[in-house]
Amino acid sequence: MENTAKQADAAPKTATILIAAPDQTRRQFNLVFADSNYFILEANSDADALRLAKTARPDLILLAYQPPHFDALNLCAALHRAPVHQHIPVVLLIENEDELLINRALESGASDYISYPIRANILRQRVRFLLRMRAMQADLQEKEARYRIISTSISDYAYAFRVEPGGQFLREWYTSAFEKITGYTDAELGEGGWNKVIHPDDMPIAEARSVKLLRGEKDVSEFRIRTKSGEVRWLCDTGQPIWDDEQGRVTWIYGAAEDITDRKRSEEVMRRQTAQLQARNEELDAFAHTVAHNLKNSVASMMMPASVALKYYDKMDDAQRHELLAGIVDSGYRARAIIEAILLLAGVNRQNTVEIGPMDMHEVILSVQNRLHTMITEAQAKVIMPDDMPSAVGYVPWVEEVWANYLSNALKYGGTPPLVRFMGEVQPDGMVRYGITDNGSGIAEEDQTVLFTPFTRLSQAKIEGHGLGLSVVQRIVQKLGGQVGVESQVGKGSTFWFTLPARMAGG
Repeated sequence: MENTAKQADAAPKTATILIAAPDQTRRQFNLVFADSNYFILEANSDADALRLAKTARPDLILLAYQPPHFDALNLCAALHRAPVHQHIPVVLLIENEDELLINRALESGASDYISYPIRANILRQRVRFLLRMRAMQADLQEKEARYRIISTSISDYAYAFRVEPGGQFLREWYTSAFEKITGYTDAELGEGGWNKVIHPDDMPIAEARSVKLLRGEKDVSEFRIRTKSGEVRWLCDTGQPIWDDEQGRVTWIYGAAEDITDRKRSEEVMRRQTAQLQARNEELDAFAHTVAHNLKNSVASMMMPASVALKYYDKMDDAQRHELLAGIVDSGYRARAIIEAILLLAGVNRQNTVEIGPMDMHEVILSVQNRLHTMITEAQAKVIMPDDMPSAVGYVPWVEEVWANYLSNALKYGGTPPLVRFMGEVQPDGMVRYGITDNGSGIAEEDQTVLFTPFTRLSQAKIEGHGLGLSVVQRIVQKLGGQVGVESQVGKGSTFWFTLPARMAGG
């Protein structure tokens, strides 16, 4: 039987992934995860996959849909039915975006799908997301199990209310956990004091459950309370009414309230992380599309004149050869600019912490002007800088990139010759607003709305940008705690601005 379970190396493995697919596809997946620390199991048939799922208990399963050898839908359904591995996330690899097949896969218990061609970055992101979700679900299930065990022995807060003929609730008794949860004693709340701790926004829930209980129906409701200290906590309250046939009404209500604050917080963290991962996946798709499109254009711009030169070199004069070579060099510079922007953006995304500190913004701008000296000279631009430029806190290499992008755009899209004005002003909210104003033709209002959309390129007739610059600017400034924006009127130039904190947090 050609089934291989790769041996773990010396480094500890964080997760086990089972791959059930043909040989070529398994090799592709192995290349994708070659530099990861996952423990990889391989199966070359449905039977192997089912056996390994039962014995090895992998953390995630990748299944190829290639019947008859890999009937992933039936295998997924079989995995989903078995309690021992029904909670293992399963990702199906399919040939195309067939909606019917995708729906059948999800109905069979698949957690997600990947379609050909395999995109390594997207696949790694989704695998990390599903493994993180599984870990969080396991953590949440463990907490819920712990709460269930506790609640079977002693409830967080148990109570009994006598119900008067008029429908009033009179508390007969409750456990001491009430004071522990709410911080209030019985004397501090008085009769009917339970309603005093319910969060005002959740009073409709309390009123609806009272109506339901008085009808003789059991109620389980989740709502928030405000404790004596002002903290907001979540309770799951189960109320059980006792019906008196002789009186034809509910006479007693017994119940217990469980503190589920930790569970709610975990659910909120999970929701936020799910949204963040989904946004990142969408951004990666857009990023790949933008990079491929722009690099393709730059390469094509080099190939065409190179092909002409190769074919007709002996028939051209020096001026014609020089023109072709200049075009190739120009396209090469554009391609290099794209690659540099990609590397910078990757660095910004990868670095979670950088050395943030006070910056002499006048020195930062002078450095950028020196860097773009040739461009300024060739454009015969006039650059105006105020005598006093306020300082701010940030990371100098990143802020230089922001200024360089804004200044180069002002030189490209400004008037003839360009007139560029730097500005800096301390705002009342403790931020410093910097910017560059040009004397260009301005930007239409509808185009302004998409300028800073990630990887969206504003089409300019004069110069075709590579579409990554403003995305890099936005990411950098957001990482440093600021915002970006543009103010422009057609025919009256543009002002591109960004904000940074004036001082260190707590300073």
